[in-house]
Amino acid sequence: MLKQTRVFFVFFSLLIILSLFWGCDDNPLAPENETDKDYIAYTYEGINHQYFEYHPLTGIIDSFTCEDGPTWKLEASADGKYLFVATSDYVAKVDIKTKETVETLPNRAKNGIAISPDNKLIAFLMGPGIVIVRLSDFSVIYEDSLIDLRSGSFSYDSKRLFGRDNSLYNAIIIMDIDDNFSTTTKELPVGPIKVIKPSLDETKYFLIWQYDMWSNIYSVYDIILDSIIFKEQIWGGLVDLLTSPNGKYVFYTEAGDYSDIPGSNYFTIYDIAKNRIKMKISTLGIEDGINPTYMALGAMCITPDSKWLIINQARNYPAFIRFNLNTMEIDDYFKYGQSGSIGGFTCQLIE
Repeated sequence: MLKQTRVFFVFFSLLIILSLFWGCDDNPLAPENETDKDYIAYTYEGINHQYFEYHPLTGIIDSFTCEDGPTWKLEASADGKYLFVATSDYVAKVDIKTKETVETLPNRAKNGIAISPDNKLIAFLMGPGIVIVRLSDFSVIYEDSLIDLRSGSFSYDSKRLFGRDNSLYNAIIIMDIDDNFSTTTKELPVGPIKVIKPSLDETKYFLIWQYDMWSNIYSVYDIILDSIIFKEQIWGGLVDLLTSPNGKYVFYTEAGDYSDIPGSNYFTIYDIAKNRIKMKISTLGIEDGINPTYMALGAMCITPDSKWLIINQARNYPAFIRFNLNTMEIDDYFKYGQSGSIGGFTCQLIE
């Protein structure tokens, strides 16, 4: 079932940090050291129903087809052994080595899939409704048809599940796994929440919320102080937000939409300890270093060693970039065809 279309891209890139400073790594695809691991990132392209596995360490990309689909959501297991493919009718468990479906689960997961970092639980967000199962035997351990939790993610210790409450525009849901799946709803001093992530120590929430028709706000909410300690107004429309596994940074994109909101061609890195923006990384000229090619950056994933950030083009054509967190440079770019789009990337959560 594997259809190899192996492509090797060695790409020098630009790094624009506010002042439009250009930088290039002499050998961007060389491993940082001999102990670096190749944590594969996965995504899909909807028009041709094709899946990709990208090797950040080498820049090699493979494509393969899958019998399941069309895909709503794609998530890798925390250990990187399986892919969970959410379709309109069920969720398929796909063996990453064989690319064969080994099991199907009768859950729709319209609003996404969340996998615990300890690789023990998987939550299907059905919108409304939530089902949580054990990954070991796929037995259902919790089910609720009314909870409408979106943008869900587990805490780093796998003891809590966080997400925005779709029934209250400015509230989040916190589910305590150890306390018999008890839920707490907390309203925040913000507008309609789009995405939220907890910090590594769970003392802060990082969130993006809608400010008006044209813009969103990235905010940092301090739980102890019960207040917003940082905020930045960004473009409205499509957004994504991601925290690094080492607890140092938050990354967010502002892709706009297909009509009136242009979005930006850069993504932002926020330094958690210093409570300030570290840098903004532009993609202008990414294809050839000369022409001002525009990439509306969308969904992201990061390798569990906090070394590689992969971000897809949100609109217009399927493409993505790789960002090296050691050199703080874009050092690879891949474009597939002239139309369509690729979904968000997913990568294993643990080393």
